[in-house]
Amino acid sequence: MFEKLTAKFGTVLVIVDQPASTGALPLAVARDTGCRVAYLPGLAMRRIADLYPGEAKTDAKDAAVIADAARTMPHTLRSLELTDEITAELTVLTGFDQDLAAEATRTSNRIRGLLTQFHPSLERVLGPRLDHQAVTWLLERHGSPAALRKAGRRRLV
Repeated sequence: MFEKLTAKFGTVLVIVDQPASTGALPLAVARDTGCRVAYLPGLAMRRIADLYPGEAKTDAKDAAVIADAARTMPHTLRSLELTDEITAELTVLTGFDQDLAAEATRTSNRIRGLLTQFHPSLERVLGPRLDHQAVTWLLERHGSPAALRKAGRRRLV
């Protein structure tokens, strides 16, 4: 489709409102066929959509808003041209960072859940501090309320 549009009209601009999720495939195909690509940021999209009648958010309304913004307000669009490999590498690193953050959250929630099951008062004390290395060290070294009690306050401090 993009090749036919390019052959018929020359320059083709493909615009999406979600470049990283549902818009990723059309953008990749558009790039491969030589089309220019851009996106309309969410805040601009919402503000422009407020100017249109009707309150319902539909795909048809979103498409009309994007097309109208491209035609009448090109300054609202953001270019998605890949200028170099660094951009792609940063995207991958950001993805790793997000994965690590999600895993840390899952682990923390799992530990808090376990603490809540076998010693709720210990969870109230340690749960909010699980991101501190000393707390995780104490749990690794002693592992249970009984072991913490046995170690004694002086040794723990």
